[in-house]
Amino acid sequence: MQESDAEDFPCLRSALDALYVTFGSGAGSENRQSGSVRVGSLLPPGEANFDSFMSGIMRLENIGLHKEMLPSVLELLGKEVVDSADYAWLIMNGIAVYWQDWPEGERAAIQVFMRAWWRATLSEFPRRLDVFQFFNIIGTMKIDVYPYLSYWENCADRPAVRHLAWLVTDFTVHGASNARWYDELESWIDSVAPRRILEAALSADPDAVVAQEISSALNIMRSWGRGEDGN
Repeated sequence: MQESDAEDFPCLRSALDALYVTFGSGAGSENRQSGSVRVGSLLPPGEANFDSFMSGIMRLENIGLHKEMLPSVLELLGKEVVDSADYAWLIMNGIAVYWQDWPEGERAAIQVFMRAWWRATLSEFPRRLDVFQFFNIIGTMKIDVYPYLSYWENCADRPAVRHLAWLVTDFTVHGASNARWYDELESWIDSVAPRRILEAALSADPDAVVAQEISSALNIMRSWGRGEDGN
């Protein structure tokens, strides 16, 4: 487990603060906003204690029924204090069961957090929760994937490009899914925009390792037989 500060993930701060305000955490919740408390202070020190903490969360009947716990738990996920992608999947699946029936303000806070979590994901490479797993969560929560893909198309930073190259390669080993989010992601990854992102990055990034990742992804995309116009 690594301890993270709010300063490490500035794109998450306002979204996390909104979660604490919206859902609260009982008495004194106003003092637990992400901007003023280190994530490590939410947990007992040590890996074993962290696992015990998460096991306690998972023993709840459903995290979606314990809204007061959501800000702290989602902060742990967004800042990747949680080591296991399985924890993220189980927690977000529990939220997915209920969240669309919550009041508008609570739904909006979840949406804002998810978008901030996506920005944090694209801001560094690698991440413990990879982009494919993130989209799996998005699909489970029945959130439209296109705004997330649109943001990605306009993000030319090296970590975002490396995530894209990784996803192209990952699509060669992932089994197909009949889920709508998967079909939409597959359609996008096989379109013109991702290839243009990679081609632009290849000509601009002097790093040999990154260039090899991008070149490998572009070779895979060429093997799919798409023309320059996407046909």
